[in-house]
Amino acid sequence: MRTITSKLILSSVLFAILTTGIYTGLTLMATVSNVRMEFQQSIDRFKHVHQPSLEEAIWNFNDSQVQQIIEGVTTSSYIKRVEVEALPYMELESGTMPVDSRFISLPLNRDDQQFAFIRLYLDESVLEAGIKDKVIDALYFLLIFLPLQALAIFFVVKWSVLDGLQLVTSKIAQLSFDRMGHQISFPRRQPYEIELIKDSINDLSERLEHEQAKAVAYQLKLEEESNYDSITRLPNRKNCQNYLKQRLAANDMASLFVVHVDFINFKSINSLHGNAAGDEFLVATKTAIENLYARDFYISRYGNDRFVLLNKTPITEGNMVTIAGHLKKRLEDMFQLRESGLSVSLSAAIGIAQYPKDFTNAEQLLLSAERMAKLSKKNAQVVFYQGTLDKEINDRDRIRHLLFRAVQDQDFFLNYQPIVNINTGQISGYEALIRWHSSEIGFVPPDSFIGIAEEEGMIIPIEQWVIRQACQDIARLSAQEGRPINVAINVSYLHFVADSFIDTLKRALDEAGVSPSQVEVELTERILAEDGKQLEMKMRYLKSMGIKISIDDFGTGYSALNYIKDFSFDLLKIDKSFVQSMLSNEKNQALVKNIIRLAHDLDIKVIAEGIELDEQYQKLKLFNCNYGQGYLLSKPMKFDDLEPGARF
Repeated sequence: MRTITSKLILSSVLFAILTTGIYTGLTLMATVSNVRMEFQQSIDRFKHVHQPSLEEAIWNFNDSQVQQIIEGVTTSSYIKRVEVEALPYMELESGTMPVDSRFISLPLNRDDQQFAFIRLYLDESVLEAGIKDKVIDALYFLLIFLPLQALAIFFVVKWSVLDGLQLVTSKIAQLSFDRMGHQISFPRRQPYEIELIKDSINDLSERLEHEQAKAVAYQLKLEEESNYDSITRLPNRKNCQNYLKQRLAANDMASLFVVHVDFINFKSINSLHGNAAGDEFLVATKTAIENLYARDFYISRYGNDRFVLLNKTPITEGNMVTIAGHLKKRLEDMFQLRESGLSVSLSAAIGIAQYPKDFTNAEQLLLSAERMAKLSKKNAQVVFYQGTLDKEINDRDRIRHLLFRAVQDQDFFLNYQPIVNINTGQISGYEALIRWHSSEIGFVPPDSFIGIAEEEGMIIPIEQWVIRQACQDIARLSAQEGRPINVAINVSYLHFVADSFIDTLKRALDEAGVSPSQVEVELTERILAEDGKQLEMKMRYLKSMGIKISIDDFGTGYSALNYIKDFSFDLLKIDKSFVQSMLSNEKNQALVKNIIRLAHDLDIKVIAEGIELDEQYQKLKLFNCNYGQGYLLSKPMKFDDLEPGARF
């Protein structure tokens, strides 16, 4: 592995060799130049100092003086010997100086005429020795200076850069995800660049610490979202399933109850008042459950409007019956939704499965409790798992499946039951009753599919079809009889409070050509438990159109005369349970009589349902009841079997 230190050593040596080599080369060049310059200076001194005297001595044949001059010239370290020849060796022009590697020839002149020449022989060994000495000096300098220069460069760079980098790397090596945010510090001030690196790493460490905190928080949030409901903050479906599996694996209790809570018509809150109101209702439900059983039960939101409770402490089956009944009663109380400004009450359905009595598998326990809750919606009671109930549950599931297709295909028909004027015996109108005959399972009673239709949000399209068909049928019947015939149409609370209801009714009346005065809208008692002001406004609008409004099954639920007076009802229908028991129960008979009297005092007409005996008919006539329905008078009939002119 090549480190910065090894690279630095190599770079320092190469740099020293390069710089020393350049220096040595320049020194050698300068040495050679100096030697040549010195030699040239010797020649120039000879020409200016010795040559004139030598020319004069030779011309005068003064041998001793010639010898003396030559000896003086050879004292130069660069001239080995001198030769003088009287006869010309070569023809030389004035001022020229032939030079080769061994000698230099110079002309000797007299009166500008050459008469001889002198040959100066160079001592090459002296020149070579001078250059050699310089080269040796340069090599010595190279050997001594090169390592010193390399070491100097290395230590300077190491002190100024490497020590700081090593310190930085050692500090970085100490960093970990557990020490994010830890600041690097030096014992002494480092060069600017190292300090800049340190500051950058510290800044990065701080940002990583911040990002790590965000990542941890996000991870915790994801974990919480995957295990807890965002609206109620209760454990969610996944959490509940895991918790139940852990409890079953621990096998720490002799009996464990899975309590599944569901609500009837919860969808109506969202569809009529918005999701915020629905969320507020869920939070209110959660609070109500926690106030009762937070200490003894694990509580989770299992999805939509469903909650699952698991007992954390041992309880008996008898205690569970009491607890479930108390829970159902509390959840059906009125909830005040402050932010939405609503008062809401829904029917609660509770199904229970028991470990190990029913099942030992978590999935089966949860599924069975959920299915019992569906059955509870029909029975209006807390339902504990029983193997015999599986067929009923399967039948409901099949009806639910087939009902979706029936709504799409509008696979329904209407029967009509006469409403008879008790005093005259004449038919005053008909009640439209929906019927369903499935091609797969045959006739399905309304009680078996109306509740499912409300649970699954199919009731509005079903009732829209009923309104259109009833208006068309009553238009045909009125045309046949040559007089207006009235029809009563049952409308659920969900449909009545929907924004589309009035438009649906108007369109059906216009298309069929039926007068609004021929139509009576029958509402269930549940409407009395809702927001009175909003409903009263809609009722008044319908009455202004000429439509009559009645309340069905009076006396079985929310209704009381002090509620009735607050709404603009035209008719009141006494539930058949009171009519059929009034002959054998004096209190019920007195109740029916007083309901009729008080209703008349409020200018409300009364219809008695379920008349099966003539004695009942006569009593109602005696009590001045306005209208009656029941098998004594007529069963529901198909449209083609109706006889509007019949008397009873």
